[in-house]
Amino acid sequence: MWTCSHASAMFFVISALWVVLLYGHGICGAFIYDDIDHIQENPALALWSGAFHYFRAGDTFARDLLSGGGSSYRPLLWLSLAWDRHLWGLNPCGFHLTNLLLHWISGFLFFILLRRVQVPALQAAAVCLLWLSLPINAEAVAWISGRTYPLMCVFLALSLLAAESHLVKGSTFTAFLYSIGLLAALLSNEEGIVILPLTALLAYFRDKSPPRRWLTLGMAGVITTTVYFVMRHFANAHMPGGATSFFMIGKAFFKYILWMLFPVHMSVERSTDTPVNSLSLASVAALIGIACFLLLLYWLRKKNALAAFGLAWMAIALLPFCGIVPLYQGMAERYVYLASFGVALATIAVAWQNHTAKRFVMFSFILLWGFWGVMRLESRVSDWKDLISLYQSSLKTTPRSTKLTHNLGTAFEASGNFDKASGYYRKALELNPKYVPAMVGLGNLDQRSGNMEKAEQEYRQAAAMDPSDGNVYCYLGALSFREGKIDSAIQALSKAIEIDPSNSTAYFDLGVVYQKSGNTKSAALMYSKVLELKPGDLEALSSLQALKSTE
Repeated sequence: MWTCSHASAMFFVISALWVVLLYGHGICGAFIYDDIDHIQENPALALWSGAFHYFRAGDTFARDLLSGGGSSYRPLLWLSLAWDRHLWGLNPCGFHLTNLLLHWISGFLFFILLRRVQVPALQAAAVCLLWLSLPINAEAVAWISGRTYPLMCVFLALSLLAAESHLVKGSTFTAFLYSIGLLAALLSNEEGIVILPLTALLAYFRDKSPPRRWLTLGMAGVITTTVYFVMRHFANAHMPGGATSFFMIGKAFFKYILWMLFPVHMSVERSTDTPVNSLSLASVAALIGIACFLLLLYWLRKKNALAAFGLAWMAIALLPFCGIVPLYQGMAERYVYLASFGVALATIAVAWQNHTAKRFVMFSFILLWGFWGVMRLESRVSDWKDLISLYQSSLKTTPRSTKLTHNLGTAFEASGNFDKASGYYRKALELNPKYVPAMVGLGNLDQRSGNMEKAEQEYRQAAAMDPSDGNVYCYLGALSFREGKIDSAIQALSKAIEIDPSNSTAYFDLGVVYQKSGNTKSAALMYSKVLELKPGDLEALSSLQALKSTE
């Protein structure tokens, strides 16, 4: 009786211990992959003014994946990273701890949401503990830069809790809280937009709510979303362009489901797994499969409403990532973080509704599946502790990933193994002869060995591969400066700025060139421009102060 009356407190403790058990051995992993640029080498996080700068400007997506282009607008993500930066310095353990905390809070809030809609405590706990342990979520939790999804999920759960309260009580205050949660989720990750259809799903599930109440939530959602898009517009942030990839929707949908259920092999970079958007028997069959899936939902809504709710949740959270919305990366494991909760909910709901004998058999299978999943999770979290292990294990799954092959080369270069680095750079160029970062990597290796002439040839070849990549001209400028060719350095860095006026590296390097050549006025102008783009940049600040002290 005490356990039943204190179910939330019991789950609070048990779920916390569960998350520590699952992810604790990876808590002191290093900064890895995008963490280097986002955190370790990002001076904007050292000052609050730099972190708040992300409310005024989007963050450009990587250019070396599928479609490229576009920018994210996730200022709350950067605020959370800045908070950790001030609290922990550059100790990655603190950043990992925050990721675990967000994952745990999401699971606890989902437990409260299920209890609010009258799901028995034991069943709700089984759903959430299963979801917390799904190995497909390792990327979003064990990778610090994957935090955007657990952070968004926390605000999504809070928003839905406010929506449920409004559907029951009709309070204006709960509608206001719903809007705040929705806006916070959107400012954490674009996927927060699915709160709107999930709210409609929740209203349908609670079919006794007065229409006026869910209409109020609908109006609040539309107004809040409009505010968000206005903020995005003024920050000049825009998603990658392109039309809906209609013929890949079904294939991607079922591939994601397979990853969630059977994560046998996992990879940090899945762009080569993205189905081709072309008419084929497979694409037509997959689209028919989605139609059958929707018919299953319609049939289940009376037979097992909770299972139908879970599958509908999964579809709502998953379909935008299946080609409906153009994405810079195509496919990624972290995209299913929210959708996987629907899978866990549907799985437990189907098993729970059976009679005693069948329930025992089904839960035995679920326990075996869950135990296997925990072992897969343990292995994947260990991969995230070591950069080379992460790339090598991921390449076993996606061996034709140019980006992973190149990244493994950079990891070996950083470790001092230049022969292996060169081999992987060349292999990346075999996979994609126009892959600029790999050619730049070869140039860097030749520059390290003192072969400046060959390095310059490789940089110029990289520039010919992609004339729109201003970073290549930064390398050319740095090389020319190192050789004492001041005019060539200025020309190359000016070209980099012409191509990309937001390239802070080009402005800083040009400032250094001007400073060394005695043109202090132009140097100060370049350093000031860096601070406009990256407020709080310590190198630019110290260089500018050094110039002023010599005046």
